[in-house]
Amino acid sequence: MFVCKIENASGEVLQLTGQEENYQVYQVDGLTPPSAQINMSQLVGLDGTRFNSSKLNARAITIMLKINGDVEANRLKLYNFARTKEKLRVYFTTDSRNVFADGYVESMEARIFAIKQFAQIGIICPYPYFSSIDEILADSENVSAGFTFPFSIETPVVISEILEGTGIVIYNDSEASAGAVINIRFIDDAQSIRLRNTNTGADFELDYSFLAGDVVMVDTNIGQKSINLIRNGAVTNLFSALVPGSTFPVLNAGANHFEYLVDDTDPDGQVEIQFRFRNVYRGV
Repeated sequence: MFVCKIENASGEVLQLTGQEENYQVYQVDGLTPPSAQINMSQLVGLDGTRFNSSKLNARAITIMLKINGDVEANRLKLYNFARTKEKLRVYFTTDSRNVFADGYVESMEARIFAIKQFAQIGIICPYPYFSSIDEILADSENVSAGFTFPFSIETPVVISEILEGTGIVIYNDSEASAGAVINIRFIDDAQSIRLRNTNTGADFELDYSFLAGDVVMVDTNIGQKSINLIRNGAVTNLFSALVPGSTFPVLNAGANHFEYLVDDTDPDGQVEIQFRFRNVYRGV
């Protein structure tokens, strides 16, 4: 099963597969892992080169399809969905993955005067990974799942397990590191909150006069980094409260262990912390 849908900047969704009476997708490029940029430097007097850095390039997706039915009406509908220069979200569903990628429409071409009209949509995605449709939640209650439905067993098993301590263990079942949206709700007044990744030693700390009922939302996704305080319904930018030297938390592939302190002491129920993130994949 392969499903392809596009969503324009207005939130309208158009399914391109499974309705051959209007559109027939015959090829999609850009579904495999994107190319990488490898930066090397020459070694004076020695053979070979030295590795400096590497990164994935932007993903380029091209959707090629045949326009059927009322050709002119369906072509004009494509213009409305694939608006050049504007944002476009592309959804792909296979037997194994249900993902999306956000990009910008670079081109929308169609052979208007051909007997059989074909169209080609070119999309550039700055973030090279596909993201899972479903979000994953993990919080400071530290309940570790024992299984997922559906299933069938004959002997008893542990459904979930409450983990001890003030740490948070998050499993990122992705093919790369992922950002997250972190919600911190204060049960009592506090002056500071510190979140530490015990795997990497990276610290994230905020110094501010927090009140009971405050909610701090921290977005660590690439290109969307922000820190906002929600107090009595009002939203305030809290970047000024970020302690110098802090690092925005990211979730590496595999198990991520976090510890947190309130006013440099054991929180003991003073805050509730929730991580919300999506798995990311290199290809479909």
